[in-house]
Amino acid sequence: MDIEAYRSIVAARVRERAPLRMEEDLIAAYLDILQFRPVRKKQYLVQPGFPNLDQIYVVEGAFRAFFIDSEGKEQTIQFAVEDWYISDTHSYLTGEPATLFVEALEDGVVALLPKEAFEALCDAHPKWQKATRIVIQRGFAYAQKRLVANLQKSAEERYRDFVRAYPQIEMRVPRHALASYLNMSQEYLSKVRKKLLQK
Repeated sequence: MDIEAYRSIVAARVRERAPLRMEEDLIAAYLDILQFRPVRKKQYLVQPGFPNLDQIYVVEGAFRAFFIDSEGKEQTIQFAVEDWYISDTHSYLTGEPATLFVEALEDGVVALLPKEAFEALCDAHPKWQKATRIVIQRGFAYAQKRLVANLQKSAEERYRDFVRAYPQIEMRVPRHALASYLNMSQEYLSKVRKKLLQK
């Protein structure tokens, strides 16, 4: 697929799913600042120690953000598939070195959204700023809900909720990544899956 085809895909998604109705000139202005890149499975788009200069919009593929804890274990904190964003947000906002890895779980295509270009877009078109605020608020609300679920719900409930909410993700991500995202071991995840399949 060429760049124009990817631009068309993104434009269609903005028309259908943006939290505000976007006029065609606003969509075109957004598309003009995107930098499309093919990525390979296991490729890192963000690594600790280097600043994360771009928001990463997933055109095609599956990705995860994770860190390595003090015991050397990977802790997945986010997945992203088509039409989602992913990055080390703290690094993106502050310019400080990233603390997260962002890894491609499949071959895919991303559109990089450079911070300075996006801020200029929002200054020129305040509707983009409002739409971004709504998306960020929704993301923050989801992150709070997930944190509470990790503290209140059983492993089985967390897995069942995830599969119900994101059936398109479960089979596309490695078992160890899903287990760490759900705050359980791979072995326990296997037991939970087996138990639910037997019901």
